[in-house]
Amino acid sequence: MATTTSYGTWYNHTKSNLSPEGDILDFINGGDSDWRERVETSGAFERMASDYRDAVQAGLPDGVYLTGDEFIGPAYKDDQDFDGYLDEDGDLDISTIIEGVDLAAIVERWDPDAEWTTAEVADRIGATTIQSASKTLVRWGITATSRQPGRAGQNLYSAEQIIAAMNGRPGQGARTDLKDQA
Repeated sequence: MATTTSYGTWYNHTKSNLSPEGDILDFINGGDSDWRERVETSGAFERMASDYRDAVQAGLPDGVYLTGDEFIGPAYKDDQDFDGYLDEDGDLDISTIIEGVDLAAIVERWDPDAEWTTAEVADRIGATTIQSASKTLVRWGITATSRQPGRAGQNLYSAEQIIAAMNGRPGQGARTDLKDQA
């Protein structure tokens, strides 16, 4: 196992916020206050934060991780494979990696005011098929709010309702069969 060291905190690389969540808050604070409240109460903010952290992590070289608000990685040069990730001084360029993440697309993906097609629902809930997503929506009691035009139009569903239902799911290993016995 390689020895690790700190590559600095989120603030060291962004110079604006202490965490990825702070960047998201700055980004959405231009929105109307009712919308920001829906982002918070629906659970969309947590989804945005998770996707943003995942996107930053995906941009980092192997062995470097965003852990909380700190970047850690291999301490010794022999363990570092940073080709293509270095700045002009030869240092790991985490700032450029962060700047390369499209935060606007992440916020738009989880906008609680959006309406999602069944295919978009399948993508966001991790369903393997549209039929599986449709069955999940029925199980959650979510009905279509409208429909796309034309014969091939798909049903459209409230993103806010779906995000709330996703966040209301029990976590892995939850013993839902014991809920009524407590």
